[in-house]
Amino acid sequence: MKNTVAFSATLLCFLLLVQSCSKKSQDSFASATQPDELITASVNSGETYTLMVASSGTLTVIRQAMHFQLSATTTDEKGSVLYKYTPQTGYSGSDEVALMYSPAAAPTEQGGGCQSHSSDMSTSNRITVKFTVNK
Repeated sequence: MKNTVAFSATLLCFLLLVQSCSKKSQDSFASATQPDELITASVNSGETYTLMVASSGTLTVIRQAMHFQLSATTTDEKGSVLYKYTPQTGYSGSDEVALMYSPAAAPTEQGGGCQSHSSDMSTSNRITVKFTVNK
């Protein structure tokens, strides 16, 4: 009986230690439905909306718009991070896209603590853009 209790306690401590060193577990506390930034934009059918997010970093689409001809992330000649959206031809109504922006990480020294991920303190931003598409 004592061996079973000792084993269970050891296993629980091990699982807590492994979980605390997981970057994914730290990010899971943030609500996936709550964006860090909400942008409302109006765009005419046949025109392209361009959002300049930052001067550097990475931008990815995490939930694609439904009514797009073009919905993509890109960079300009200066390295600025952009999102471009063109609605489908003839579409008018609402559309929405969710983006994830991560700033460029500054070089850091490897410190103590968990070895499974980088020790940079950069954080990602969830950005939701809600479009009103006019004819």
